[in-house]
Amino acid sequence: MKLAIITSKYPNSSQPYNHMFVHQRVKYMLQLGVDIQILVCSNFNKTYIYDGVVVQQLTNQKIVSVLGNFNVLYFHLLNIYPFQNKDGWLIYQKTIQKKIPFCMYVHGNEVQKYSARSYEYNYSIAESLKWIKKDFWVIPKIKNFVQTSQSIALGRFIFPSKWMHKEMQRNLKLKIINPVFIPNGIETDFYSYQDVSQYRYNLLSIRSFSSKVYDIEKTIEVMEYLPKKYTLTLYGQGKYLGEYKKIIKKKNLSQRIQIIERFLQPKEMLEEYRNHGVFLSTTRQDSQGLTILEAMSCGLLGVATLNTAKPEFIIHEKTGILGKTARRLALLIEKYTIDEVLFAQLTKKASKKMLEMNYNNTIEFEIEILNEI
Repeated sequence: MKLAIITSKYPNSSQPYNHMFVHQRVKYMLQLGVDIQILVCSNFNKTYIYDGVVVQQLTNQKIVSVLGNFNVLYFHLLNIYPFQNKDGWLIYQKTIQKKIPFCMYVHGNEVQKYSARSYEYNYSIAESLKWIKKDFWVIPKIKNFVQTSQSIALGRFIFPSKWMHKEMQRNLKLKIINPVFIPNGIETDFYSYQDVSQYRYNLLSIRSFSSKVYDIEKTIEVMEYLPKKYTLTLYGQGKYLGEYKKIIKKKNLSQRIQIIERFLQPKEMLEEYRNHGVFLSTTRQDSQGLTILEAMSCGLLGVATLNTAKPEFIIHEKTGILGKTARRLALLIEKYTIDEVLFAQLTKKASKKMLEMNYNNTIEFEIEILNEI
């Protein structure tokens, strides 16, 4: 099988978080002997190497010219950008026209209307234009691609969760036939269990500050309800950083919440997991939520807002904690951190559960589906 993975972003030395979930797949597939080319839809043509992987940034015209060289196309967040050379729509069109077998791994943003994330709306002209572009330009095209491909039985759609499957159907008003469910994998050998009970009053969150989806306001609010011995280390960068700093200062939490303005490489993330006991994730929605699951694999207590796909991956008070309000989350954090034995029991069980999402298992399943296609 000759496979093309086509996406709109890929990690590089200055932006290591760019669709890292794609890079992790590529590494495992290469180890298993899959013949892969990485094609990143871009406004220019350039080739670079990241972590030993050859990455080709190409215009949509250039990508279209080589589509016939592959047995299967695998789309990961291939975005539609009107009137640009990095617009993925031409690639979607040619895939249908040439009847090239494909799989699309549905992450969320590519199939959700703007209204599904309306909490981002700030009444500015720029944000209003984003809304119009997404709901009246992008979504109709994606719907057309999905509808047409299903009518000729051409491709398959893979989802990280059942919630994401339902969300795609709701946004596109389409029934997705024969969905495949494969969660994003975890490097459980790398993110291995370690007893971190001595750090159980140290909370950690690793988030982007560029989107309101991560609900950092609620993360901060949780700290208000926790005793003073609890601290939070918050890693991230983005346009809302200044806003979050002001909230922390206003709530007199500057001595207990430390913001570190940078992103972390995997080895650095592992080091942080080893020095904290609780991972706090208060996202407004998640198709899976990979970072918290990696932290749980390492032995941290996973604490998340009860919504969207979270209950599919975290079993409340058996492998982690789920709650709707900041006060409720704080009460549960206290319950499971005050008692060291209870903390150890829950986190060991959670780490063991994460083994089910080991990359070897998830990637082999993906390769099986791609071979079928």
